[in-house]
Amino acid sequence: EYLFIDIKDKLYNQNIEIYNIDNKYKTFFKYLDVIETKKYIDILQKNLIHNDDNVENILRHLNLSSIIYRYLFPDYFNRSINNYWDGDKNNMNISELDIFLENTLEKISVNFDAKFNLDFVKIINKNINNTSLFKNINCIINNLADKESFIVYYKKALKSRLLNGHVKDIYNENILLNIFINNNNLLDVSRMLVMLTDYQNSLIYSNEYNALFNNNNFINLTTYDMWNITKNNYENELQCSIFKDSMNLMKNDFKTYYKINNEWKNIDFVDNISTCLIDFNNIELECNYLQADLLYLFNETEIIDLDKYKISLPLLESLIKPKIIK
Repeated sequence: EYLFIDIKDKLYNQNIEIYNIDNKYKTFFKYLDVIETKKYIDILQKNLIHNDDNVENILRHLNLSSIIYRYLFPDYFNRSINNYWDGDKNNMNISELDIFLENTLEKISVNFDAKFNLDFVKIINKNINNTSLFKNINCIINNLADKESFIVYYKKALKSRLLNGHVKDIYNENILLNIFINNNNLLDVSRMLVMLTDYQNSLIYSNEYNALFNNNNFINLTTYDMWNITKNNYENELQCSIFKDSMNLMKNDFKTYYKINNEWKNIDFVDNISTCLIDFNNIELECNYLQADLLYLFNETEIIDLDKYKISLPLLESLIKPKIIK
């Protein structure tokens, strides 16, 4: 009780990071005076504006503002106003809460530039498994001066997560993309939905393929012209016949399996973004194909004659610097 009374006093003095009480708001409400609602709303606005340089703070303040607004103005919270917006937002139904939040953000939207968009995407990446943080995300998106760069940055981040297997919860990814899809101000979102569908299908195909061929591979099936991937095949650059043969066997086995139900589709492997796990000196390493190929040569000899093999200096340095080879 004393904690929340103290918080209330600090709130009056506008000397508190409001989002710290986000998860305790139900208790906090016991110490709010409804007759002084305007004072609280003014404080919320000033806290939002004061933290205009921190995207995560803005998101948390937006969420808490909506919670307190709903508590202080229950009769207005879900009331919609028709034709509130002009131009491309005309004929939209929008709640008074949305108007309050967007009007507040409009005062600081001058700071929502390309750098802000990049920070915005980084916060999304960091909190991708905390989708509750994004329930008012469209209020920020609607005030972005450069929505195109936001989508470019987000697509790159999504692509990186999907290609590197950093997707912990595909459900959360879908939630966020559907928020974007429902925002009429964003373009090119449908391509990201295709990317997410590709990833989900890849999980199914990879599991079936591994069960049939007793492997432990993940094959990321990407729809042509949707991922902006530049293909580079290492077929002629691999030096170790053992590694080269094992890669070709894996590729041919998967093609055979995949074409059974997809006769009309072609499949090409993209070596330059592929990786593999190898056991080297009892250490499991994730390497690109060229690194793995070089390490496989050490299965045949302890010393590699550089005059015999065409090995690039950057490739050598990539394994010498972390002291994997000498």
